[in-house]
Amino acid sequence: MFGLLVLVVYLIIAARVFYAMWLDLDEFISVDFDSASLNEQLQLQQLQDAIAIAFKFKSCYKPDQLKTLSMTVANKTDARTIYVNWERCNLTDFQGMAQRIIRIVPGLSDLSQGQTYSLMAPTQGLAAQLTVESAMKATDKGLVVASPLFSKSSLLGAAKGEKRFTVRLVIEVAAPTVGHRVGSVHALLCHFIVRKTPKRKTMYWGG
Repeated sequence: MFGLLVLVVYLIIAARVFYAMWLDLDEFISVDFDSASLNEQLQLQQLQDAIAIAFKFKSCYKPDQLKTLSMTVANKTDARTIYVNWERCNLTDFQGMAQRIIRIVPGLSDLSQGQTYSLMAPTQGLAAQLTVESAMKATDKGLVVASPLFSKSSLLGAAKGEKRFTVRLVIEVAAPTVGHRVGSVHALLCHFIVRKTPKRKTMYWGG
């Protein structure tokens, strides 16, 4: 009789553990970059032969793991210089609220100061880690990324409806000149779709 009681208790505990694990799997989300939309904008602004922009994501995330965006920008031209104006870039969330984008660089210590432009000479590229101002926290070692891009409830709710957030990049393409910089300024909208990750995929996810 005692052995049967132990078995029942064991089965109850095991069932609760597996149920908690199943609920945990339901919280994974995936992020997809809408590259087709960006390519259309590049063509409309006649930039398809000048700039290449890409974002890299893991196969899935827990809500508190999505703290930064990994982006690369390449200057495909042979003579023009390309600048990214970080102070004019922003991220718009699922509710339509915009936040200042911060490019994470070594020694970052004061968000009240303007961010410097990133410059790409002809045929060169740039890799950048981006976050939002609200995710940053001051420490003894300077500013660090301490919070995710979105709250847990906001991100999970958006994933159920496959909603989008947007990064607005402001790019300047400058002609080769002597003296004052002369170029054209372009705003590019990078759209991202968040979705719930299928459980069969998260079961094999390694983190």
